[in-house]
Amino acid sequence: MFGCVRKLGCLVVLAIGVAVAYYWYARVPDDESAAAGAPRAIVWERLTPALGVQGRSAVESLAGGQAYTALSAGQVASYIFLEMSNSLPETAQDLEAAVIGDRLAVRGLVSLADIGGSKVLGPLAQMLSDRDTLMLSGTMSVLATGEGQFVVKELRFGQMRAPSGIIPRIVRQIDKTEDRGPLAPGAISLPLPPGVGDVRVGGGMVTLYKRPQ
Repeated sequence: MFGCVRKLGCLVVLAIGVAVAYYWYARVPDDESAAAGAPRAIVWERLTPALGVQGRSAVESLAGGQAYTALSAGQVASYIFLEMSNSLPETAQDLEAAVIGDRLAVRGLVSLADIGGSKVLGPLAQMLSDRDTLMLSGTMSVLATGEGQFVVKELRFGQMRAPSGIIPRIVRQIDKTEDRGPLAPGAISLPLPPGVGDVRVGGGMVTLYKRPQ
């Protein structure tokens, strides 16, 4: 009898604990989620020469004494990838960019042959079309004066996420820089204006900071 009472008491305590936990997690927001608020909508922008010009103008404003400048994903990607670099596959079409959390994402329709085909992709190539949507998502950083990198953290073909181990091999097909120097294994070299000292991604924008004199 006493054993049953003890068991019943344990069940009551357990039930109370579950109720308290539910109230705490379902009704009381934690500091992080309260500060973050609702998820920010992802806005994809088409890369265009016009946005590249806007990006260049914004970057040049740093030389005029401005401490920083904030660019949209389309502006910074159009400026860097279209105006200052030819690192993206030549046959890439419908290029778009977006800020997702603290990463810059670039996507476009590419020919698998331009990124090594089955030689690089292995069995993965059999699951894809000859042309497919490639998305690169990663972080940006400044390595030295006029030199930066775009470190690819995630790579997708359509909705299929590529294994992380294959990212450096695909990146080497996109960025054929021979002397990689301080570049990370999965990084694409980014030429940057000499006046840029730091790059930060967040809040739906890419912010470039002026290099201290």
